[in-house]
Order: sequence, then C-alpha cells, then structure tokens
Amino acid sequence: SASAYGAITLQECTFPGTGESGFIVVKPDDSDIVYIGAVGSSPGGEGALQHYNHKTKQLRLVNIWPEEKYGWAPKDLKYRFSWTFPIAFSPHDSGTVYACGNHVFRTKNEGHSWDTISPDLTRADESKLGVSGGLTIDSSGAEHYASISTFAESPHRSGIFWTGSDDGLVHTSRDDGKTWQNITPPDLPEWSYIFCIEVSVHAPETIFLSATRYKLNDYRPLLYKSIDGGNNWHSINGDYPENEISRVIREDPTCPGLLFVGSETGIFMSTNSGKNWQKLGGNFPVVPVYDLKIKADDLVVGTHGRSFWILD
Repeated sequence: SASAYGAITLQECTFPGTGESGFIVVKPDDSDIVYIGAVGSSPGGEGALQHYNHKTKQLRLVNIWPEEKYGWAPKDLKYRFSWTFPIAFSPHDSGTVYACGNHVFRTKNEGHSWDTISPDLTRADESKLGVSGGLTIDSSGAEHYASISTFAESPHRSGIFWTGSDDGLVHTSRDDGKTWQNITPPDLPEWSYIFCIEVSVHAPETIFLSATRYKLNDYRPLLYKSIDGGNNWHSINGDYPENEISRVIREDPTCPGLLFVGSETGIFMSTNSGKNWQKLGGNFPVVPVYDLKIKADDLVVGTHGRSFWILD
C-alpha cells in the first residue's frame, strides 16, 4: 500500500457502487468507467447492475430487467441471477459488455438496453426453484439457483462463447449467440457448480474447466481440459489431492501448460497441463482462493478473508 497509514483506510477509498459481493469490471481502454454487480443492498431488483463514471461521479442503474425479487421464488421471476453473476467486457470491443443470469445478455450502449443472446442455459429444474430457507424464508435472493456462474468469450475470435451454470451444465456458441450446444463433460457429476472456464491464449480451441461439489459434501477436485473447444474433455486431476476442492483455474499467458488452481486452502500449480500438481507454500496462508489473475510476471490472488496477494 502507498498509504501513509500502512493499510488502506476507509478515508482513502471511493465508493463506485452501492451493493455487496458482486463482480466489478473496469473498461479496458477507459479506467474511469466501471460496472458493478450490485446485488444485495442495492436498489434495482433482480440482477442489480450499476455503471459508474469516475470523472463525472455519476452512478446509473443499468439493470437488465428491473424486477423486484425479494420474497419471490426464482421460478416466478422472468430471469434468475445469482448473488455474484458474471460480468465481462468483450476482448474484441470495449463497447460491448456481457452479463449473465440464466441467459446471456449483451449491451453495446453502456446498459441503456440489453439483448438476450441465449436461451436458458441451466437445468431449470422447478423442484429446485422454490423459495429457500427454513423457519425464516430467504428474501434476499442470495440462494437463487439455476443460473450461469461463469462466462468466457474467445480472445482469438469474437462471437465464440462458453458458459457454465451453477447446476452443472456447460454450453458453447460459435455464431455470436444465434445457436448454443450443450458440451457438458459426460463424466461430470450432476449438479456440479461450474466455477471457472478458462480459454487458453496459446491455442484457440483449448479450454480449461474447474468445478466443485462441496455444497453436496463431495470434496473431490473436478478439473478438465479440452483441445477442441469442448466437444471432448479429459480430466486433468492428475495427482491433485483427492479431498481438495477446485475453484478457479488459470493458465499462464506466456508459458503453455503452466496452470494455477485456487482451492479451499491455497493455490496449486502444474507445469505440465495437469499431469502433476504441487501446492504453493512460502508465506501464503491457508485460505480459500476465489480468483486468480496473471498480469505480466505477477500472479494476483483474491482470497476469502485474507485480502489480495501477489506472487512476483
């Protein structure tokens, strides 16, 4: 931190959004423009999404469908959004933004209007789309199910997409969203949570997938690789520990086959595309790792409860 106080204090922070726990994406060619997934304390109803301009200090609600969700069963809503729904800029056009509920949505005018470019890409099992909770019913939408949990557009060619859902389906479109195919790995257990799809920058048809089933008391890692865009998959669990869940997976952009996986207790690394894995040690704590990014020679780590870390 460059703060005079060591830690970054509240007084040194700005507040571009009003929600809690959602994803934040910054426009690649204009860092003043930020989109905030503002589910929680934000106004705006289901799939609350905000657009913030640092220059003008203006905050706008740009919801895909501003429907009140509190107290409603997911099956009764027009669209379903998870608490942390995916938001992404197109790697080919910084004016194009994607957001995902149970469908994929796209805007090319900063959220003034949204196009639906996919059908429902989940199992949409109505038996799992009722109100949740026990004696006290969940009214916040935190437990909404059957929605897209990860989204990726090919960095090699625009209009090629992959999605994974929180109820265990993987889909792809190769024609800018006109048609979609179910490419779920045949041996992936039902109801797995698809946590991350990573498209290799080294080979256009190589993709990596990580999933988890810890909410079903199944702590096995679920790591896959495809070299044909998802038509065929093979496991890359290798010697990854059997009871260590797999969340996010990333490939090094300069070294093909160098993989990193964020788990419940830290980071695992493979130098041979998943045949063998080793845990990164040093002074990194035992902590859940929810996201990884690689910038130049730095591995940037987002943890649950222990801040950001950078491995140089």
